[in-house]
Amino acid sequence: MIPFDPGFTMVFGEFGGKLLYHSPGSKLPDKYHLMIEFSDGSFLTEIIQLWGAIEKLYNSILDTVQEIFLERCRSEEVDLFGRPGGYERIMNSKNVGKPCPVCAKPIEKISYLGGSCYFCPACQTI
Repeated sequence: MIPFDPGFTMVFGEFGGKLLYHSPGSKLPDKYHLMIEFSDGSFLTEIIQLWGAIEKLYNSILDTVQEIFLERCRSEEVDLFGRPGGYERIMNSKNVGKPCPVCAKPIEKISYLGGSCYFCPACQTI
């Protein structure tokens, strides 16, 4: 027995999403990101409001890792053969206060979990 009533909705404020229960025979929604079907034909769907932002972040990380790979490694490191890398980091301690290459706002530094993070307050917003 599923412990939800038809139409049950749980809202995830932190994640910007909703978990929805659908009784057996219900029509599958047009948009959802995750679906779990139960043996009685009922199902849960998850809708993540920030899905576009998560997908954009994933693609940005993938692009950066590929760029680092193509440049062998970061410029302050050497590869297995002792050759210096060619990837120049944009957001690092050397660039705090310098203009962002996209919007020209100054790059900022914050402390986070015992380390430091560098970001553009105009381009890198939540």
